[in-house]
Amino acid sequence: MDLRKVFAIGTGLWIVALIVVLILLAVGYSVMPLVIMCVAGVIIGLLLLIWEYFDRWDYRRLGQ
Repeated sequence: MDLRKVFAIGTGLWIVALIVVLILLAVGYSVMPLVIMCVAGVIIGLLLLIWEYFDRWDYRRLGQ
């Protein structure tokens, strides 16, 4: 399976979770630790997508 798809799906799920938690925060629930966790998940997912791009770039470069 392509790692880009896995990382993109995971990051997308973290974004959905972040939206849900931000709605709960706006309604008045005390969910700040969950907001921090979701933001960290999105950041890690984006970093993994960047890493995968450059890792794939190295394989293409070595294959030529």
